[in-house]
Order: sequence, then C-alpha cells, then structure tokens
Amino acid sequence: MVYFTSIPYRWLLLPLLLLSCALATRGLDLDGLRGDEVLSIGHAGGLGADPLSPFDIWNNVSTRSPGHVPGYFILLGAWGNLVGWAPPALRILSLFIGLLTVSITYRLGADTISPRVGFYAAVILCSSVFLIHYMHEIRQYTLVAFLTALEVWIYYYVITKPKAGALAWTTLALTTTGLLYTHYFAAAIVGVIALYHLFVVKKDRQWWRVVIIFALAGVLFLPWITTLIRGVTHATGREEIITGALRIRRIVPFLTYLFGNGAPLLLAGVGLAALPSLRKPTRGMTYIWFTTLGLFIVLVAANEILRLVTPSRLRYFIGLWPLGAIIIALGFNWLSSWRVFTFALLIIWVLVGTFYSINPDAVLRRMGVRPFPALNILQEELTDRAQVGDLVVGFTPREMHGDKYINTVDYYLQPLGLRSYFPDIGGRDLTPAMTEDIEQTIMDQPDLWVAYMFDTEAPPIEALKAILAEGYIYCETVTDRPDLVLEYYVHSESSCSP
Repeated sequence: MVYFTSIPYRWLLLPLLLLSCALATRGLDLDGLRGDEVLSIGHAGGLGADPLSPFDIWNNVSTRSPGHVPGYFILLGAWGNLVGWAPPALRILSLFIGLLTVSITYRLGADTISPRVGFYAAVILCSSVFLIHYMHEIRQYTLVAFLTALEVWIYYYVITKPKAGALAWTTLALTTTGLLYTHYFAAAIVGVIALYHLFVVKKDRQWWRVVIIFALAGVLFLPWITTLIRGVTHATGREEIITGALRIRRIVPFLTYLFGNGAPLLLAGVGLAALPSLRKPTRGMTYIWFTTLGLFIVLVAANEILRLVTPSRLRYFIGLWPLGAIIIALGFNWLSSWRVFTFALLIIWVLVGTFYSINPDAVLRRMGVRPFPALNILQEELTDRAQVGDLVVGFTPREMHGDKYINTVDYYLQPLGLRSYFPDIGGRDLTPAMTEDIEQTIMDQPDLWVAYMFDTEAPPIEALKAILAEGYIYCETVTDRPDLVLEYYVHSESSCSP
C-alpha cells in the first residue's frame, strides 16, 4: 500500500493493537460474567479462601470438568494470584493474549509471505468481532488462537532457519505441549503440521529434531489421556449437544458469516482474490494454504465424528482465525494494484468490524452466542438498597445454573449477604411442583426482590406475579432494561414506605 511505504509495517501495527484494545477494554467491566467464566474462576482457585497449586488445579479440572484440559486454568490461577480475582482484572489476561495474537499473526504473515500480507492480516484480525468478543471473556479461546498462530510460525521458523537456536526449539516444544493442554480441538493444528512435516519437508537433521519434540509433547500429554477419554465419553453422550450439533453444510455458512463480521459477500469477494496466489505459490504460501485448509478439514471431520459443535460452540474453531486472516490478506495483496479500491475495502472491513464489536447482537447473537447476563447491574442496584438477609427471586438463562462450584447469581449476590432463589425452569413453564416450591421459599419474607433475566425467550413473569399477588404488595420497579427487570415487593402486612 503506497500510502505507507515510508513507514515500516511493524510500526503501523501499533494503531491496530490500540483499536483492538479499545474495542475489547470497553467490555471488561461492562458485561456480567457468564456461567462458564465463573467455572473458569472456580477451576483456577478464585472461589476459595486459599490459592491453589498447579497440581490442585489439575485435580480440580480432572475431577469436575473432564471435558477441559488444565493448561489455561493453571495460567489463570497464576494470573489471579498476581492481580487479584476481580472479574475485570481476570479478563485482562484474555485481552493481553488477544493482542499477542494480532502481533504474532502479523509476524507469521510477514515471515511466510511478506510484511504487507502480515499487515493486512493484522488489520483483518484486529477488527474481528469474534476475536474481540473473547478478548474480554475469562475463557481459553484467545489462548487457542494465539498458540495456534505461534505454533504455525515457530515451526516454519525452525525448518527454514538451519541455525535456529535453543530458544526457538524450546518455544516449539512449549507451544506444542501448550496446545495439547489448552483445548482438545487446539491439538488439531499439531496433527496438521505433523502431516506437512511428514510429506513435504526434507528428511534431514532439522526434520528429526521436530519429530523428537512432537513425540516429547505427546509423552507429556499421556497423564491426561484417561481424563480425555472420560471427557469425550461424557460429551458425546449428551443428547442436547448431539441433536444441536452442526454438520458441514451448516458450519461453512456460519463460519463465513462470523469471520466476515456479518458481511459474507465482502469476505467471499476478497477470498476469491486470494486464489491467484495458488498459481505460482512460494514455499510460505504453500505452507499457509496447507495449514489453513488442513486445520479446517481436521476440525470439521472431528465434529462430524464427535458431534460436539453447536452454534454457540463455534468458538472451538477459533484457531482458524489467524490463519484465515492471512488467506484473506492474500486477497487484499492481489487487489493492492488498485490502490484506492484496496484501501477503501480495508477501511470498510475495519468499520464494519468496529461497529459490530460495539453492537454485537446482529452477528454474535445470530450465531447462537448468548448475551452477557446483566448480573453485574443487578449487584450494583442491590448494593445500596437491599439489606443483609434479603431474598432475591427470579429467573435467569439456564446457563447461569452452575453445579460444579457456585451458580452465577450467587457469585454476585453472596458478597452482599443476600439469599437467592433462581429455579431452573427448563421449558419456560412453571410446573405445579415449581409453583409450590416458590410459594414455600418466599413464605413470610418481609422484603422481596424479583429479578428477570432475558435471553432468547421470555421467562414466566405473569405466573410468578400471580403467586406474589397472593401475599405481597408491588412497590416499585428499580431497573427496567431490555436484559434485566428488577422489582421490589413487601409482604402484604407491611407497607412500601420506609
């Protein structure tokens, strides 16, 4: 891009990182925690009085959640012990890792193809709605994206640099092992690179070093194999996941929509422009195409067998994001002879990504990603109003009902000394048994706070109000938001006035 020929592309990376940081930072304290985030905190030891050792965290995950691997939670435990366990502080870890993902993607594109391609890839990734979303969530998915990009880059580095030093080889060993211990689907890129290494790379001394490192990583993963088997058996036995799992004919449109920030036609147009790079590909281009397509095929094949990826679990494919960004960057690179046109497309891409990162409903909610619960708002509203021992009753999305450590509602309300009753209503209709349970729970409570959380369906508000009308007086609506309604009631023998 001639507009910046006098400025090194690595310096142009700085405003891109600032953009990603700004988009992700606004959500650090804006959004309430999801149930899965509370689970992450529990695994890492943030819900107990004393910090946990890595061995304790290992046992926590193995016992309570065999569908996960402990690497991220050990890292989160160290981070929480360093900065504290407040949600915004914990989310900063994902933010930092996301920024590293953008940076290493630039380096990967620059070293395998050209600095311009690396820059274009960073532009694409820094405004990705999907990546920005997980840059402020206490989950392992930005780490999956980062380690995937780092693995692809460091492997290419060691096989193309005969004098690669001990630091490079150590990085390859740690990254490969880290992928295995971060997420089961993250291990797919190791298999793809192993195939590339077996069929494409010259069998010399460097080749054998890589084989030894990959074998060592496999040996280091052996202690977790029995847990892996338990986790896969449990996950594939859940009927609600199997019936909702996406097949390949639906995964491709979903991924296209997500990766294109809700503009699939723009993505398709630029993606087609990347195809000419296959005519006379360089070694680096061949490598990027192989790893990208290979990773996609392996992930789709794994899902076809295991039937695990529902629309809300497309995050399992997030390792494709850095590699996909480089493929799309090849399209921008081919179009760069039309300078004004290419510059305009890049601006449009960034503006669309920025808009939907600030207003994610049109993209993420359409793909099945649930909104963040407004429990932080509920906590703020009750802090100065409710008294210790007050009861808060209501309904939340089903994912808030944790059974491994603490449910998400109690995570926010217990520090205030409040009691909560948020039944899992499942089908959204109150059964006679649920009605009786609610009546017994609220019986003779002097003050009652009623909270409704909304996700994709409306909770049975009228049914609860009918129960309350028998013994309580409505006083006021404290909060009335699209995602949260908080009302205050007092017993019929009392009055609303202080």
